[in-house]
Amino acid sequence: SWEMRCRLAGGEPHAHKPLLVYVGRLGAEKNVDHLHHIMEHIQTPDVRLGFVGDGPHRDAIKKVFADSPATFVGILRGAPLAAAFASGDVVVMPSESETLGFVVLEAMACGAAVVAVRAGGITDLI
Repeated sequence: SWEMRCRLAGGEPHAHKPLLVYVGRLGAEKNVDHLHHIMEHIQTPDVRLGFVGDGPHRDAIKKVFADSPATFVGILRGAPLAAAFASGDVVVMPSESETLGFVVLEAMACGAAVVAVRAGGITDLI
């Protein structure tokens, strides 16, 4: 939805820009900090990154992304979560420790494009 896209992008003025979405636990094992490196090397200008979720490394991850166009919206469930998956241009999954990849399945069920590392159970899904 446009409303969710605006929320994930950090406000309406940014919602017209390319939007990557990460959904999941904000923990060290998820390699979320690697997305910062990717954001620095993306050739498309003004790419935004929306984080959906929470976890023990939220504050540390926020510090890593302090200089980046990233928005943290917290935990979403139900229809708002489905809207978050469907509102981005790409759902990104940097974790190498996924065994089942439920986030990838949920993203695909919402019609989202997914870019993920080639590791664990995710390779069987994409």
